[in-house]
Order: sequence, then C-alpha cells, then structure tokens
Amino acid sequence: MAVGTVGSAVAPRGGYTMKGMVLDAVRTVARRAGFCAVALITLAPALRAQDSASAQPASAGASTAGYRMHTVRAGETLYDIAQIYLGDGNLWPEIYRLNAGTISDPHWIYANAVLRVPAGAAGDSSSSMAAAPATDAAPSAAASADAAPAPTTGGTMFAHTPRGDMTFVTNRGSSGMRGGPSAKSVHQRQAAPYLDREGGPRGAGVVLGTTAVSNVIDADDRAHFDQNEDLYITMPAGSTPVVGERFYTYALGTSFGDRGQIVIPTGILTVVQPGVGSDATVARITTLFALLDKSQGVLPLDMTPMPTERPAHVDDGVKTKVLWVEDGVVLPTLQYYVVLEASEKQGVHVGDQITMYRPKLRVPESSVTIPESEIAVADIVRVNGYAATAVIVASTQPNVETGVAAKVTARAP
Repeated sequence: MAVGTVGSAVAPRGGYTMKGMVLDAVRTVARRAGFCAVALITLAPALRAQDSASAQPASAGASTAGYRMHTVRAGETLYDIAQIYLGDGNLWPEIYRLNAGTISDPHWIYANAVLRVPAGAAGDSSSSMAAAPATDAAPSAAASADAAPAPTTGGTMFAHTPRGDMTFVTNRGSSGMRGGPSAKSVHQRQAAPYLDREGGPRGAGVVLGTTAVSNVIDADDRAHFDQNEDLYITMPAGSTPVVGERFYTYALGTSFGDRGQIVIPTGILTVVQPGVGSDATVARITTLFALLDKSQGVLPLDMTPMPTERPAHVDDGVKTKVLWVEDGVVLPTLQYYVVLEASEKQGVHVGDQITMYRPKLRVPESSVTIPESEIAVADIVRVNGYAATAVIVASTQPNVETGVAAKVTARAP
C-alpha cells in the first residue's frame, strides 16, 4: 500500500477543538473587542470547573475497587500524575479515560479536582504523594526537579513533556514574558509536526489494522485505535522488525504544494511480534499524540536526545517567518507547535531558540516609528531540509499566526 493513501487531514490533537482555553467565541471577541472581554469569557468556565472540583467529597488517597482517588495540586499536570502512579508520564491518557466525565479538556486540570487513578500501579503506595493532603503535600519528584511555578489562572496546562527550566533568551532577556516549559525532552520532538515532501516521507510503512477479532464490530469499521492496542503494520523501507524496536505513526496535514506537506505524528508503536516472510508485524500502541487510524504511515522513531545546555544569545540570527500553526488556531498559546520557513540549509539547529516579533512600523504621514515588539519565544525541536518546527515556551502577546516574523535569538552550543 502506498504512503499516498495516508489521510490528507488529521483531527486536532486528542480530537479536541478547544485548547489552551481558547473558544471560537473568544477568538472573534479578541480581535474586535480587546482582551478584557477575552479574560471575562475564559475566566467563567475556569471558575465553574474549580467550583465543581472543590465540591467533590472524595479525599486524596481514598481507595476504591480498581482505582484510587487523587486530589490535584496547583501546578500539577496529567503527565505528572501518570509519572507518579503509572511510572511513565506518557501514559496520561489512561488517567484521562478514567475521568472523561470530569475532565472536559486534558490540557487543563484544576487544583482540588479529585481524579481516579489506577490502583496498584507503579508509585502507588501509602507513602505516595496521592495520600497526602493536597494543601500541604510535598511536591512530586517531577515538580521538584523542574521547579516550575504553578499557573496563576487556577488551571494547569497539560504539558507534552515534563516541565523544564524556564530559560528563555530574547532580545531583551525574559523580562515581561509569560513562560512555560522549555523543550528539553526527546518526547517533545517525537510529537512535533514537521514539513516533508508532498505525499509524505518516502519508504514509510503502513498501519494495516487491529489484531483484535470481534463478532460484533468489524475491525475495518474502527474509526481509530486505543492505547495498548496491538496493530498489524508493514515495516518502513530498510527496517528489520525486532521485538522492542519503536516506530512512530503519522497522518498528513496541510499541503503547501511543491514546498511540501505537513506530517503530523499520531503515536508511538513498539514491536511485539516480528513478521516472518510475508507476514505483517505486530506492534503495540505505547503512546498516543492524536487519533491513530488505519492506513497511516509508519517510520523509525528518532531517539536522539535533545540538547540540555542553555542556548547562547546571538544578535545576527537567521530571520524567517511562521509557515504553519498547529491545529490552525487563531490564538496559539504555550506548548503549541509552529513550523518555520527556515531549515537546516539556513543553519537552524535543534535546541536553537527563536523570537517571534512584530517588526518596526512607521506611523503614516509621520516621522515617528513604532519599535519592534516581541510576541513569543519558541524552542526549535525538529529541523530538516524543508523547514524547522518549534514549540512555544513563552508569550507576551497572543499574535502568533502564519506570516509572523521570527529570528534565531539564541543558538544551541
């Protein structure tokens, strides 16, 4: 099956149309009526969610059949909770599924909300943080190591990776920037959409379908597959199936014609049964980034670690523009991905930091100029010969959109 059969569109990550508490109504109001109205609109659901969460009677650490109860602390994410109870933050969808009726958007959970978590999992003991009162519990290992401050909105943004050191380098330092986690985890790169050739990368394997057999539901009718489900796949060109070998699946997004097409990672597979001869290989879904469907592409997973050292400030960095914004949102916020026109051909590298900005403007019919204004800071997490992908780690203004100017303001060692 040719890779060209991969779907031409993909649903927003996790199938949600709301992210970062940005609603369609907010988008319209933000452009026409200023951000005071936005604050009022977005604050209401947050307050309602907090009131609802605080009204729940269950206590932290309370145990019931099959799961335990955990009270969310300020600054905590689903990733943090999964790290504590499941031993792997990437398994956060397991906790989300147990609480789908409580959590409307997995990117946001609220302090004092009481969540169900699997009982008997890694890290689940009487000495676990979950058994301590939410108000004075000691920080989790992830939170202590990262020392990331808790959000002031009452909500907690779900991080694709553990929160990192807030080390932002811009033209004027980090003054005035509203910061988020710095991109230091290889997982952040693995989930990053990127630009490649039209029709997707050459030599990709294909997801053939689930191994599950059911007399009730035809496997061919399945809309998408779930965490820990086993799939039949064909191997990418040049790859040999080995137990434990990891690959990622992808869907195709926006096409830019001759310039290329957006490739959107949807999950990570681990080989559990290598195919022999013409037999398909069986691989298990160990991580989900978005909806994983039949006929999506399969490629080898890049495990190269991200640079850990802080990038050094530069004044003559590469200038570029934003080519694509994740999910096409109007007001992308922290942890959203953007694809930039510059590529490795222009000397952009993983670990570089870019600043998006509004260039200096001249006031019409006047000699006065409006100085350059910073919009956001992003870390480069993926680069190839087509473009570079960055994740937003700090923001001063919600003006990130296609065509916005950007430049490298810090270079990886």
